[in-house]
Amino acid sequence: MNDARSVLATGVASALPAPDENHAPEGRLTYLDGWRAVAIAFVLFDHFGSSRYFNTGILGVEFFFALSGRLMAQILFVERAPLGTFYYRRFTRVWPSLAVLVAALLLWSRAHPAFGVGLPQAAVALTYTYNYAAFFGLATEPLDHLWSLCVEEHSYLFLGLLAALARDRPRALRAVLFAAIVLCVADGALSTLVFHQTYVQAYWRSDVRAASVLIGAACFLAARDGRVRLGGIWPLVALVAAILLNAKPVPDVVKYSAGTLGIALFVANLERAPAWVRTFLAHPLLVWAGLISFSLYVWQQPFSFELTRALVPRAAHAIGAVLAGVAAFYVVERGTRRWLNAHPPRWARAPET
Repeated sequence: MNDARSVLATGVASALPAPDENHAPEGRLTYLDGWRAVAIAFVLFDHFGSSRYFNTGILGVEFFFALSGRLMAQILFVERAPLGTFYYRRFTRVWPSLAVLVAALLLWSRAHPAFGVGLPQAAVALTYTYNYAAFFGLATEPLDHLWSLCVEEHSYLFLGLLAALARDRPRALRAVLFAAIVLCVADGALSTLVFHQTYVQAYWRSDVRAASVLIGAACFLAARDGRVRLGGIWPLVALVAAILLNAKPVPDVVKYSAGTLGIALFVANLERAPAWVRTFLAHPLLVWAGLISFSLYVWQQPFSFELTRALVPRAAHAIGAVLAGVAAFYVVERGTRRWLNAHPPRWARAPET
């Protein structure tokens, strides 16, 4: 079992080494890949299935955001990765697969205009501005999922800046991070409760939804420092409470503050959760699904859009989305990322020790 996990768990170390059976020799916590698999499963279920009481797609995105915050805090504030290396690896992680998707949809839209991907849409997708450009008439459903990618990338820019300014000043770091979270949550509350904006109008914006990534980072740092540390069954209690707070009738401002906090507390304290939770998440199948989750996420949206055109059965769309994601990982993402990371520009090279 451990050998299988070691083979599947390739890539950059995603968190601190932990003395348990789910910790791969390379330093990667395989159960975090399993958490990615759970997140993408929620997204796929929403896009190709249905849920009466929960928007599982949005909940899956929150799972991703909380994990991203944890991992970025680890890389930037604990491992103290050089910013050049950090940003270059974020580029190699995301942009090649994104570029192939956008190019494919651009060509496909010439023969199928209903997809609506033209040069303006391609430009805002590739520059991580889609979540704001959408408000100026540049949105098209096959690319709508990229709003969340924009939120993550913008959050990474902020966290990198914070690392540069306050990395060696922990009190200032915590204060700025807390203030940023409060401002983002307040921005969302003002947008929805005062200006009556819709979910898309308010919670696609990075100045609002970055709170989810920042809460993930803050909870990880608080758990690591022992300030807010949950053990035993309590991480699961936090997760269950968070899921309940994400029921459809719950106001958005509660979902993406208190609800996200519960998810982030679970993710930040997984090392102290019951062992069976980590064992489950570290199952080789879930680890594999987590490793390809980005490609699955990027490529599933066009297949979901096709459902509105009812050309083939729903199950066929879901299978097509999974096959496209798997192919994209092995043909595009894995190879290009390895090559680019093996040949970084001088400014992105980690200093020799």
